[in-house]
Amino acid sequence: MPQATCELIKSSVLSSDLTQEECLALAGICAVKDFQDDDIIFKEAEITHSLFVIVDGKAGVNKEVVDGDDIILHVLKKGDLIGEMSFLDGQPHSVTVRSLGQTKTLVIQRDGFEELLNTHPHLVYKIMKTIIRTSHNIVRKMNAQYLQLNNYVNTGMAAGGYTSGGMY
Repeated sequence: MPQATCELIKSSVLSSDLTQEECLALAGICAVKDFQDDDIIFKEAEITHSLFVIVDGKAGVNKEVVDGDDIILHVLKKGDLIGEMSFLDGQPHSVTVRSLGQTKTLVIQRDGFEELLNTHPHLVYKIMKTIIRTSHNIVRKMNAQYLQLNNYVNTGMAAGGYTSGGMY
């Protein structure tokens, strides 16, 4: 079983710079979890202490809006991490994540990950570096999207393209 899980790890973002021994050690604390279409992976405000890695399928990052409906803010795909910030800081999730179709994930529980500090500290360092790199890339993308939206709004307002109520 650890070897099969190790193969899934190798196909994910977590495998960056891992040796075979480190991959097997990480596989020892991972579980494989399958989700069906529209299954909730976790809910907004929930605390799970789990890091999910999509190894097959997709997941929607959802936020509840004023009328109680959810909107999809982003679609996560194979290789993406889910719940990395709450995994690190123990805080509640800020969004709900749902599977979009059948989705297979690797799941790492925080307590198992922390136990690796004693036996494989360099492995923990590598995984933390990957999580930070991934989070940094998300912030970069969000900054670029914010700038695009800001430019769109400012250009539209300056051109008189729409009123304060929006362009529609």
